[in-house]
Amino acid sequence: MRFPLVSVGGYVRLIGQLGSVQRTMCCYCGNENVASGDYWICFHCESVNRATLLSMKLNDQGLVSTLLEVNRYLLGNEYLNAINEYQKLVARYNEPEMLYNTGLIYMQYSNYQVSLIRYDRKGFMEENSLYREEASALASKAKLILNKASAMCQAKIKENGRNEFIDHTIFMINIKLGRLKSAIVALDSQENHNNEFLVNYEHMVLSAETKDYAATASYATKLLQKGMFSANAFYYIAWALFKTGRSKEALELLSALGKELQGGNVLALAQEIQKATTI
Repeated sequence: MRFPLVSVGGYVRLIGQLGSVQRTMCCYCGNENVASGDYWICFHCESVNRATLLSMKLNDQGLVSTLLEVNRYLLGNEYLNAINEYQKLVARYNEPEMLYNTGLIYMQYSNYQVSLIRYDRKGFMEENSLYREEASALASKAKLILNKASAMCQAKIKENGRNEFIDHTIFMINIKLGRLKSAIVALDSQENHNNEFLVNYEHMVLSAETKDYAATASYATKLLQKGMFSANAFYYIAWALFKTGRSKEALELLSALGKELQGGNVLALAQEIQKATTI
């Protein structure tokens, strides 16, 4: 597959129009999103949402306030407090997406511990060893929780049967666990539901994981069409551009995206690109 024609200037203008799109909150991770259609994929955790912020507030104000508190802790790198607060939601809702997001928080906590490692410390740098050990333990905890989320998905399927939404959760869990063969099986199952939006989205994610960047960009462009829009497509296009040597265009796209949607993934990718281009 050839890399598709990418009009970065056109995409930047399209991103500028996101300010007029309905804003909402992910009911699983609590981050701000733009919603389009009856359901949408979170810009942060990539879970499928079928609720608006208004419906969440009307039906469950406690969910909204707890998610806001969790994110306040995460912004301050208070991960243990964030985990303790999020456990209230895990205990209240019997949903695999909640366990999935718990795993993501532990992964984020693990990455934070890695970020504390420095090589300009004096002496034997014992702190670095402690950070590495803590990061490893947290990563193991994240994998354990993601496996529990996968088991819960299977239990839900036995109880209620398959649908495109639970198959998407299974797909994302396997992606986070690095189990690409299992992710492909989940994608095959997704194709049986004839949901073009979710099929294209999962192909986009899988292509990025398998380093097929032409396919990544190709599927992402499909997700910028009317009736099948996902803001995440901009991020994956930037990723594909960066990985194929077009860092300047990738940064231009990420800069515009970061002004409309605040996300750690956007900032992390921008920093990775800047670091790679200054070495």
